[in-house]
Amino acid sequence: GVSDEDTIPVQLERLLQEKYPNRPITVINGGCGGYAPWQAGGLLDELGWPLEPDAVVLQALLDNDLADTLARTGRVAEAYEPGNAFFKAIYGNYHRDIRARMEDWVYQRSRVYKLLVQRTVGAWRITRLLDGLRGFDGPLVPALPPSAARPPYLEAARTAWDPALEEAWNAMQADVSAIRDACNRRGLPFALWAVPSAAYVIDADWPFAGDPAYDRGKPEALLRNFAADAAIPYHDAYSYFRAQPESRALYYPADGHFTPAGAAAAAAFLAEALDPLLQSES
Repeated sequence: GVSDEDTIPVQLERLLQEKYPNRPITVINGGCGGYAPWQAGGLLDELGWPLEPDAVVLQALLDNDLADTLARTGRVAEAYEPGNAFFKAIYGNYHRDIRARMEDWVYQRSRVYKLLVQRTVGAWRITRLLDGLRGFDGPLVPALPPSAARPPYLEAARTAWDPALEEAWNAMQADVSAIRDACNRRGLPFALWAVPSAAYVIDADWPFAGDPAYDRGKPEALLRNFAADAAIPYHDAYSYFRAQPESRALYYPADGHFTPAGAAAAAAFLAEALDPLLQSES
């Protein structure tokens, strides 16, 4: 990851303060790794609304968001990362099951346990032991089917979706619409922006050129059409990132997350996209 000073919200706040030096502007980072829109809505209810924001901007990365949405029901897409699927199921049940909270508590506080979990890809878990105790109605995370032998981080670009992805997309649309409605009730502007992963930006990173089973433009088209139908202001960063002269420098090769340069590009995109909102508020 990047340092706090290089995150998108900090760089965005700096850009907006430079452009509007006479206005107090604060960008609050409400992002949380592994959160889907349904969890973002809960975070707003618990921590966001008490801060009295003037606007809400939700980031979407469809491949991740679909998998994170499925975590609410303990399901997975046909292709998935086994270790990540367990994590998502844990956090998807965090407020509903004490086993999830115990798992997280130990994982966050014990380096030895964290290392054990990482080395065994989640096969050894306190949760597995707790599942066998009386009083619990079945395992917290059911046994999962084997993952399909294809990159799980590009499932949203599949030409034909499996039923789990369709279920996740329908739920995600409802969850984003719920955040829009919550903002509308408070008289707050709400916007959705789509951030692309490296495979959608760098041609050499796209492994399915010419493969009819994949449609590289599907995720951005789905988000764009949904936002139009839901009357949600939408800012699509896909084309912006593809137009950057050094797109390879925007992503870390190991995990695909933004480098400081990638976060700076995202902040610059958002500063331009949100400028009409700031002008209307002035």
